[in-house]
Amino acid sequence: APTGVSVTSLAQGVPIGDHFAVPVDGATLQLNPVAAYSIVCDCYLVVWDDFRNGNWDIYAQRVDADGTMLGGNFPIFAGDGDQYLPDVASDGTHFLVAWHGPYLDGSDDVYGRFVDNGGALGSTNALGDAGDTARSGAAIAYNFTSDEYLVVFQYGAHPNGVIRGRRVAPGGTPLGS
Repeated sequence: APTGVSVTSLAQGVPIGDHFAVPVDGATLQLNPVAAYSIVCDCYLVVWDDFRNGNWDIYAQRVDADGTMLGGNFPIFAGDGDQYLPDVASDGTHFLVAWHGPYLDGSDDVYGRFVDNGGALGSTNALGDAGDTARSGAAIAYNFTSDEYLVVFQYGAHPNGVIRGRRVAPGGTPLGS
């Protein structure tokens, strides 16, 4: 049976109204939903792992602040191999979505893609370090004071993995060393 993605709005930790489902195309599995809010468009971007294409991809749905779906589901990344565990943050005009999986050379890395408030997609960029060490488990935060994102991820496999981070400008340029 399909799982699906449900949303509940909260005000000061108290639910507002009933939860509602984010409609998905096809009878597939959806896991690991995350959401971010943009104050500029007064909307959310909900992102999740999706199995509709026979492997795990990253899909999204824009949702108005009142719970109305804005357009349909769209792929953040649907390609070869499995993409996992997305996270998302907003700077107000763009959302940055990060996840891990194989992309260019088949090695696991952490990738990011910007989505503007209207749903237009930017390019996909590797956010981890170069090399063959596996990177996974991305998490994102946006700093309004310095106008930059921080993407953190696991570098290396258990039990020798360490936590690394990368600062990213709203245009996608990595900051610092």
